[in-house]
Amino acid sequence: YAVNPSISEISDFPPENIYPSVKDIPGEVDFAFITVPKDKILDIIDDCVAKKVKLVSIFTAEFSDAGTKEGIELEIELLKRANNVVRFLGPNGMGLFYPKKGIQWRGKFPTEAGNIGFVAQSGGICNIAIYTAKELGFHFSKVFSFGNGTDLDVVDLISFFDNDPETNIILCYVEGVKEGRGHDLMSVIARTTKPIALLKGGKSEIGSNAVQTHTASIAGNTKIWKSVLKQNPIMEVNSLEQLLHIAHLIDCYGIKKIENVA
Repeated sequence: YAVNPSISEISDFPPENIYPSVKDIPGEVDFAFITVPKDKILDIIDDCVAKKVKLVSIFTAEFSDAGTKEGIELEIELLKRANNVVRFLGPNGMGLFYPKKGIQWRGKFPTEAGNIGFVAQSGGICNIAIYTAKELGFHFSKVFSFGNGTDLDVVDLISFFDNDPETNIILCYVEGVKEGRGHDLMSVIARTTKPIALLKGGKSEIGSNAVQTHTASIAGNTKIWKSVLKQNPIMEVNSLEQLLHIAHLIDCYGIKKIENVA
């Protein structure tokens, strides 16, 4: 369905599937992708709560990622309005790519589903990963671009993938975590039963500042991150290319325990 209060006709789109509000759509709504000006977001979220939409992706930016008092306060109010009735990805994220169900934020993404899950804050990184994986010969079960991670973040999504029967391998691109979520991240990684490979962004001072601007995350001390990675069953890589190649290798050959090798 398409939702817009000012439009009744879209080229090559059935007019009977255009509605002025999500509340007017007949039946249940499982997923909504929101791309409206930020001053319209709260009203849209209120409608999604009333409709009991299960998952929402918010593409709109300029919340905490803008670094302004107004943006930060708007993001806090957004979370308050959702009230755990509606769970959401974003704001400032591309959302969900789920090839099995035909959910995608670009029209030319691969349609074949695989068994590898990918979670990242950056939508641009997700785009590159999706296209590159196709060239390498493997496919994703689901890809999450969660942006600012105001509601659902890397901790929640790793936990989801660990319990997802369609996913056998978990890939992560993490720019940083919100303050107070570091321990939760360590706990969920320690509990995970599936192979995890992780690429950490924002390692340098310049990169850390860029991360703060991009998704309002705390990149954190590099030594602390290395300690977290060493203490948990996780594979750290240094580039997106390595991340995708290691996923391809595991997908092809699995992980085998090797002993008595020098």
